[in-house]
Amino acid sequence: MIPLFALLLFSFASAELFDSDFVTKQYDCISLIQTCALCTQNNITNVLYPNSSQAAGLVEMEKDGGVYNYTFCNTEAVGIYTVNGIGDLEGDGVGVIWRYTFEVNPTGGLEQNTTFFIIFILVSTGLLLLSFVFKNYVFAILSGFSFLITGVYTMINGFGSVATTNTQMLSLIIIGFGAIITITSGLELAGVSYGQKDGDDYD
Repeated sequence: MIPLFALLLFSFASAELFDSDFVTKQYDCISLIQTCALCTQNNITNVLYPNSSQAAGLVEMEKDGGVYNYTFCNTEAVGIYTVNGIGDLEGDGVGVIWRYTFEVNPTGGLEQNTTFFIIFILVSTGLLLLSFVFKNYVFAILSGFSFLITGVYTMINGFGSVATTNTQMLSLIIIGFGAIITITSGLELAGVSYGQKDGDDYD
């Protein structure tokens, strides 16, 4: 479990609602925290998935001084989650409603895997260009494998902070392109090698 603290400096005095801007990784557990010095209770009324369906119902948050915590692990869906809760701001039992949001994506960051994607694409394209320049099938085969790795990586991690049907389609296209390059280059290389062997036998 890798807890990421959704520490909202929640101002009960003004009873304002705040939106969080933190991001956590898909499938990781996260600590949802609310702070209040005078509260005697703080509960989460529900946590909503990005499609607004309920991920968690009414739960009592654990108190540690002025910090209230609930560990949430249903982060399988990618997108913006909404946390709704209620607490007594003056410690008098009168509830004040609060809300914040957090984002879940495959990487746990905004653009952590974009650099890797760009590097893979540049390497793959560079090897393909080298195969044309030097008329070398080995470079082409290496390029095909590199495109295959790029496609699989994008399929698993998405692109940037996005992992949708569109990124999966892009991944399949890259995988297909890599497979075509690898197979055709391999067959061409095998044909050239076979032809040379036959020529040697003929001589």
